[in-house]
Amino acid sequence: MKYYLPPFFSFLFLLFLAAFALRVSRSKRSVLFALIAFLGALHNLDKSLLTVVKDPRLALSISRWDHALFVFIAPVFVHFTYAFLGKKEDGVVYLLYAFSFILSPFTQTSLYIKGVKRFFFGYFAQAGPLLILFFFVSFSSFLYSVYLLFRAYRLGEKAERERIKFILLGFGIASFLSHGDVLLTLGFNYYPLGNFSFVPISLLFYGLFKYDILDVGFIRKGITYTLFTFVIAALYFFVVFLLELIPFVKSSSPYAVAFFVTVLIVFVVEPIKGKLKDLVDKTFFKGRFLYTEVLEDLARKLSTTLDLEFAVSQVEKTLRDVFNPDRVLVVAWDGERTIPQVGKSIEELVAGGNWEYKRVIKFGDEVLGAILLGKKYGSYPYSREELRFLDLLSEQLSIVFKNGKSFKELQRIN
Repeated sequence: MKYYLPPFFSFLFLLFLAAFALRVSRSKRSVLFALIAFLGALHNLDKSLLTVVKDPRLALSISRWDHALFVFIAPVFVHFTYAFLGKKEDGVVYLLYAFSFILSPFTQTSLYIKGVKRFFFGYFAQAGPLLILFFFVSFSSFLYSVYLLFRAYRLGEKAERERIKFILLGFGIASFLSHGDVLLTLGFNYYPLGNFSFVPISLLFYGLFKYDILDVGFIRKGITYTLFTFVIAALYFFVVFLLELIPFVKSSSPYAVAFFVTVLIVFVVEPIKGKLKDLVDKTFFKGRFLYTEVLEDLARKLSTTLDLEFAVSQVEKTLRDVFNPDRVLVVAWDGERTIPQVGKSIEELVAGGNWEYKRVIKFGDEVLGAILLGKKYGSYPYSREELRFLDLLSEQLSIVFKNGKSFKELQRIN
């Protein structure tokens, strides 16, 4: 049995996740996200190596050097939670960093890891008193982060709740599985649960693309295709691993195995790549628009019109095409106390109703209209990229509505 495979898969997934986060953004949120993934990747590489090394002294050295960095996972995770929620760093974050800096040199001593023990799957570090202390602090900080995320989830808007949900499903479950390895450090014999971190991390991948967890705006298709090419590569290694378990293949010439895998790539993997591209488009990019182009196209249509009714109809059509919401209402106010088509004032209109997006259109302090949108098709929340588009559209409409209102006032005078 290839016990190294699950932690090695987790290492690959987390390493790619770290590289991806730094590739798309260098914001504080992305950097801390990448650090969590990188520290997790190193920890899984450590566990993967310990399943194959034969020398206990080498196994002990690998574990100690891994933990010299891994002790920083607690402060980095709490720090990321703060950055994700827009919370300013406080004494808790600084205290955890100080604890990790002090603890790190002791990871090279028997006070932290007193040795390694041979299990059925390989070696695993055995806890000294400081490793037990680290587990306690790490698990406490993890629970604190979960508490902050759950509180924000309960109070947040729907779009933010979806992002928090995938953070909890991804990093949360992976962290819980990793902390489940503590009994191994005390001598209990079972396969490490943390080795399967790639399962919740794959959920995090989905949330990263679907709900823009890192708040980087539009994620280009090329990056997404690269990610799924990586997934195909991982599946390739997994197929090779499965082939080695078949007695006939195991006893065959390595050239025959290489030929079989080559045939598999040509006749199976290559066709799958095309299907995978279509799946990516359907899952992550269906209905998505290049919002800059949409704004430019709408600006061209509205630049020469002073007809408010025409402007409203064009905006409503655009919003239906882009978002496919269950309800759309765009109103232009020409100064009357109430809006004729709804019989309410702007303030009453925006304050009432179960709208997912509500924005009053103003020119300076002058109220000129409003945009109100219901739920998107499939009940997906509006992403931050989409909310930015709507805000830019509202700013653009403020000029159009102002010009249209001024033209109507001139018509009344004449």
